[in-house]
Amino acid sequence: SIEKALFTLQHRGPESTGISVTDGATINTHKGKGLVAQVYSNPADTALLRGPMGIGHNRYGTDHAKKGHSPDDHIQPILDERNALALAHNGNLPDTTRLEEFLDNHGISCDNLNDSGMMHAAIAHNVKRGAPLEDAVSDVLPLFTGSYSLLVMDREKLIAVRDQRGIRPLAMGKLNDSRIFASETCALKIMDAIYDREVKPGEMVVTTRDGEL
Repeated sequence: SIEKALFTLQHRGPESTGISVTDGATINTHKGKGLVAQVYSNPADTALLRGPMGIGHNRYGTDHAKKGHSPDDHIQPILDERNALALAHNGNLPDTTRLEEFLDNHGISCDNLNDSGMMHAAIAHNVKRGAPLEDAVSDVLPLFTGSYSLLVMDREKLIAVRDQRGIRPLAMGKLNDSRIFASETCALKIMDAIYDREVKPGEMVVTTRDGEL
């Protein structure tokens, strides 16, 4: 399960953890501050985390919250107000100038958005305009200056993408007919998934509940 995978990756982020799963109609999420064993200890909190696709994230802070806001605001996965778009980001964008200009030009406030939040807001803007998820993502990738391995999921598709320099790792595996992505292969092993290969620098892999596109 995603919980088991996150447990093996706890060393990558002891600050907080979260899981988002789509059942095809909506995206259900549970996340919180603390260790994996603590955040997912109550079965009532995780009862809705069932479905054909999901993403998880363990966070360590690389960007400080803005004055007057709590770091808890940045726990991932990041969701939109309709629970229709989830994003998990491993990495850091040291220069968000172009990204902030894009959001400002489209009337989107960057208040309380760290680099991950701005990436999500840019993709969400394109989705709201009617772009397919893969186009919504690829359109704004040139605005992301820095390191990133991203998982972006709507109700029907999951996209994995890695920055052009391949600074952050992103492994691909298979479990029966399912595609699995993880920042380290130990997460694949505990899920009994077979390691396939690394997502190539600059590559975007699109999957659906029916398989890889």
